[in-house]
Amino acid sequence: MGITPCGYSAIWVSRHDSIIPGGDHRCLWLDLSFVTAFGHNMPAIIRPSARRLTCKDPRIVKNYISRYEKLAKKHKLPQKVADLFDQASYPLASELQITFESLDDLCCKITVEAERKCRKLRMGQVAFSPALQEVNRQIAAYTLLRKK
Repeated sequence: MGITPCGYSAIWVSRHDSIIPGGDHRCLWLDLSFVTAFGHNMPAIIRPSARRLTCKDPRIVKNYISRYEKLAKKHKLPQKVADLFDQASYPLASELQITFESLDDLCCKITVEAERKCRKLRMGQVAFSPALQEVNRQIAAYTLLRKK
């Protein structure tokens, strides 16, 4: 069963208690397993990592595109794709399907590598402090006032 320990609290809750106003009962408590409460073990939360490629900054986009083109030329990706299209017919032969999948994997690897090197992330270099947070809030307030 999913219920492990359970019971009543030792303290009586009176009418003047702030926990349960107007009650004179003891609190009932029980400890449920995660599976009993939710029906299954919930998977771990995967937090998204910071993206290096942001389309808001044209310098980063330009850097990404140049790195992607450089890596694609290095691996001769345009020539391989052109050769595949020349050989392609309907329905696609199984050998060509395997070639297409390998080119797709190569394209994904090139994309990840170009994104990884298009911008350096600068995080964690300044420790958190309440004074720094206050200054950041003041700067944000002045920026909003100036926009207004």
